[in-house]
Amino acid sequence: MKETPFDFREKHRIGDNIAADDEQLRNAKGYDHNWIIDKTDVKAYTWNAKLTEPKSGREMQLWSDQVGMQFYSGNFFKGNSTGKCGKTLNYREGLALEPQFFPDAINHETLAPVPVLRPGEEYHQLCIYKFVVLPKEKK
Repeated sequence: MKETPFDFREKHRIGDNIAADDEQLRNAKGYDHNWIIDKTDVKAYTWNAKLTEPKSGREMQLWSDQVGMQFYSGNFFKGNSTGKCGKTLNYREGLALEPQFFPDAINHETLAPVPVLRPGEEYHQLCIYKFVVLPKEKK
């Protein structure tokens, strides 16, 4: 949504707007929302998202053939889950980018494609996470 805390068309830190006075952010305690991927061909795979870490130069790109992407910002980590190497996960110490159909699409004819798998049909999804290291930003 243009010019809201959900507008990530321009590069900025996730934390810049996560505490904005927005009903949806308050309800979810941060980001836990589905983004619509603007696609001309729903079967083609496209670039969906890019995360960068300026100090190390690490970048993760997400490419997918799905029409939506759920972005979750670790809003419900409370220190009782562990991540990589047994590290305790605390509030907002992680995120997930999950390519998917639109939530509740099964109940709305206008949210195509509808996620229905009939007996004998196969389901295939393409999701590519590409990792690169860019030159570090100068201070």
